[in-house]
Amino acid sequence: MYIKDMSKKSAKDKILEIAKKLILEKGYSNTNIRDITYLANVSVGTLYHHFKKGKIDLLKEIIVKSTIEFSEDLNSQNFFADKEINNFSDGLNTYLLALIENHRKNRLFLAAMESEVLSNISFYDKLKNDIRSKEARQIETNLFFKPIKTLLEKFPQEDLKFEGKEKHIHRIVDTLIHRHIYDEYTFESDEYFLQLLNKIILALSKD
Repeated sequence: MYIKDMSKKSAKDKILEIAKKLILEKGYSNTNIRDITYLANVSVGTLYHHFKKGKIDLLKEIIVKSTIEFSEDLNSQNFFADKEINNFSDGLNTYLLALIENHRKNRLFLAAMESEVLSNISFYDKLKNDIRSKEARQIETNLFFKPIKTLLEKFPQEDLKFEGKEKHIHRIVDTLIHRHIYDEYTFESDEYFLQLLNKIILALSKD
């Protein structure tokens, strides 16, 4: 199943690719280091050279890489070009729905990370500072806000202000989307959830 030409991939990329496939197939808790190294055709030492804490570092890298790849792909094209957008709120809902769908695609990895945190609360204090550098988190926030800035340029008459609030809005939206994809009964439906997110973001722009 996993045998294919990976000769041109780096050892780190091979490990990440195999780990991601195994987690999707077997679940995070049932995926072990030896299976990953065997299928990636690398030594255990090589894996720990690239991922010093083993599975948890692999999981972090998969989540961060997936998030940044999605954001870069979204921003490599005019996301709103082929969509009927009549105002800022319409465009925001379209973008937020794309975020929700991407989080759903990565739900197993996000849930595994939350499980690691909840099973060891003392681990959280280290994790929150260790999961990404401050610079990487800023890059992620900037990527998150790029489509929103496109909408602001498209609808300047709405006079919305987000300067200095980007980080907080990004964290709020991301946290609520996580909750929604784990338990959709919390917010009833995507449509209702989008209405709430839209109101929160617009309210913060006027705060």
